[in-house]
Parts: sequence; C-alpha cells; structure tokens
Amino acid sequence: TKIIESCEKIGLDYYDFLIWHKPHRQFEKVYGSYPYPTNYQFNMVFEYILIFRKWVNNKYFNTRKLPAPEIKEKSIIDKKTWYDWVSNVWEITPVIKYNSKGQNKRGHVAPFPEEIPYRLIKIYSFQEDIVLDPFMGSGTVAIAAKKLNRHYIGYELNEEYYNLCLRNISKMSLRLDL
Repeated sequence: TKIIESCEKIGLDYYDFLIWHKPHRQFEKVYGSYPYPTNYQFNMVFEYILIFRKWVNNKYFNTRKLPAPEIKEKSIIDKKTWYDWVSNVWEITPVIKYNSKGQNKRGHVAPFPEEIPYRLIKIYSFQEDIVLDPFMGSGTVAIAAKKLNRHYIGYELNEEYYNLCLRNISKMSLRLDL
C-alpha cells in the first residue's frame, strides 16, 4: 500500500495489478534455518506487477488526443493475443542466469523477461506514444518500447546499471538496423 500511496501522491492513478508466475523454480539462496524448523523461507515463484496511469487533468493540460487513424490501425491487438493476455496471472519464465559460481550472468540483480514490458506496452499504449521508465535497470523496457515503435524516456541512478542499459540498447539497435 505504501507504493500505491507514494505513486498517487505524485499524480499517478493505481489502475490494476498482475501476478507474474514464474513456472520454473529459481534456485535462489533461500535457506532460512535449514535444516531446522521455525525460520523456513519460501522460494518466491511469483511477483506482483502494479499498473499505474497518468491521466490528463484538463485544469493543467489539454486532454489527450486520439492518435491518427493509421496509428490506431497499426496498434491493433489481434484476437488470439487479446485472449491469451486477458488473465491477470501471466506465466512467463524468468531470465536470470547463474554461472557455476552462483553469480548472476545478466549484470543486474533483478532482470525480468522482455515479454512482460512488451505485453504491457502493447496493451496500454499506441504506436508512437511515450513510455516512461523511472527505473531503467538493464534497459528491458526501452528495448520492448523500441520494438513496438514507442518513444522512450528512462532514468537510472546507478551508473553501473545505466552503462549496462546503454550496452543492451546498443546491441538491440544493431540487430534491428540490419
């Protein structure tokens, strides 16, 4: 509830939530008091995804104009995809990979599959809209936005993650430009 309250204070409206179910168990270091009882810790196999919207207030801004008909047409979601994504529980395999020493090979402590922002961006925006990501991390949202023909603005305070994000976006740009 604190996250929702904080976001509402800055003008975002809580809209909905999803559950990301991770179908393949992640072997994280979750031992608690193993092998003894009382401090057992569960291995998290799901995460909540909270969805917020920034609604336009007529008092301060012009209301959002609908996109041009050709942009609306390019943004259509086909019926099969619509039905596949309608559930608020999405089963998507995590992307975190560990090397033989148990170290994360992705360069970020909490990477998530590109499929998650891809679906959310496609569902909640039209082509050429702007996607804002205040926590860029490794650039997954930026990559999904670019693939879906959306503009992207992102912020990242951690310099190491910022550089990782730039590298990942640059690799993706090279693949798309071929």
